[in-house]
Amino acid sequence: MNNPVLKDTLIGEEWMALRQIALGVKAAAIPRSVRTRLEVLDLITRDDYGHLMLTEKGRRLIEID
Repeated sequence: MNNPVLKDTLIGEEWMALRQIALGVKAAAIPRSVRTRLEVLDLITRDDYGHLMLTEKGRRLIEID
């Protein structure tokens, strides 16, 4: 999934947050505004315990970066 439009809309802080979530950083380490934007873009989700996880769309996006 090579989505250049979506890639161009993300700012540095959002890219960093995606990478941190992929590494398992706690939700509190990511600013709420960034978490909200990534959730709206369907790049991250929360599991049953409230931990942040990348969606398939999010994984593919950072895979090609």
